[in-house]
Amino acid sequence: MMNQCEEKVINYLKENSIVRTKDLKNLGLSSTQIQNMVNKKLVKRIRRGLYSLPISMDDPYYEMQLKYRKLIFSHETALSLHNMTDVTASKMTGTVPREYNYQYLVKEKGINVVRVNKKRYGLGVEQIISPFGNSIAVTNRERTLCDVLLKRSRIDSRIINEAFRNYLNSSQKNLNILMRYAKIFKVDKLIRNYMEVLL
Repeated sequence: MMNQCEEKVINYLKENSIVRTKDLKNLGLSSTQIQNMVNKKLVKRIRRGLYSLPISMDDPYYEMQLKYRKLIFSHETALSLHNMTDVTASKMTGTVPREYNYQYLVKEKGINVVRVNKKRYGLGVEQIISPFGNSIAVTNRERTLCDVLLKRSRIDSRIINEAFRNYLNSSQKNLNILMRYAKIFKVDKLIRNYMEVLL
């Protein structure tokens, strides 16, 4: 039988799907009580400091952003999340501020990290629903196209072509925003070339 505190945690998890140790402590649980809930299989420890309901599916995107608040999914990962490509990259790619300590993300988590200045960091970022049903931060379609053009030497040209084709055929495109970002990222000539070929 669950006590009142445990019921509160279960209800909270039904709303939020994944929680941090800090969130559980804010709900009034001690470290011992959290461990007891894990032992009783009321919650499962996904990884250190993150918990979910035992029946819930793990969401690697949401888990990463709960743990690393400054990480914004971008480049090939954003293309995939926006359904602009059918190719799923073997590694996640994310953008962080230039001064962010990113070494752990690269060495321990295997994430491709792109560091940018403060002006570019927050440009064109939006919240979308991950494939597992949680809200995550991702560069929008227009910013993502500019990002992949900047890194075109390490991204398969077929993926870039597919992304542009899908974007230009989409009802969600905003060419004004695309060209505004293209000027900021200095890829406006490249984007015009893609548009001339594909439109």
